[in-house]
Amino acid sequence: MPISRYDSRSKILNNDDGYVDAHLAARGLKQVTHYSTGKLFYPTVEEITRMEVTTVVWSHGDRLYKLASSHYGDPTYWWVIAFFNKVAMDSDINIGDKISIPASLESVLRAYGV
Repeated sequence: MPISRYDSRSKILNNDDGYVDAHLAARGLKQVTHYSTGKLFYPTVEEITRMEVTTVVWSHGDRLYKLASSHYGDPTYWWVIAFFNKVAMDSDINIGDKISIPASLESVLRAYGV
C-alpha cells in the first residue's frame, strides 16, 4: 500500500548521553533517530456514515493482522481495524463480537489524519 503511518511524521535526532552507550559506540553511532509520536483522530459520525464498511463476526482463529491481510492485502494495517473498532489488540475481542472493517483504506487513513 502506498500510505504509511510514518510518512507525515518528523524525525527527531536523539544524542542524549543515555542513548550513546557501548552498543551505539560499537556500531559507530553517536545519535539515534526517532519518529515523532503521531496523533490519530477517530472519524466523526459523518465520516463513518460516508464509509463503506464490512462487518465480520469474530470467530476462533481470527486475528487482526489476518483481517488486514485479507481486506487490505497487507497485514501491517491491523492497527487500522483495531483503532476503528476501539480495541488495542486481539485479546480485547471476544468470539461472536462484530468487527467493522472500512472498505477503503485510503479514506479511513485520511479520517485518522495519517
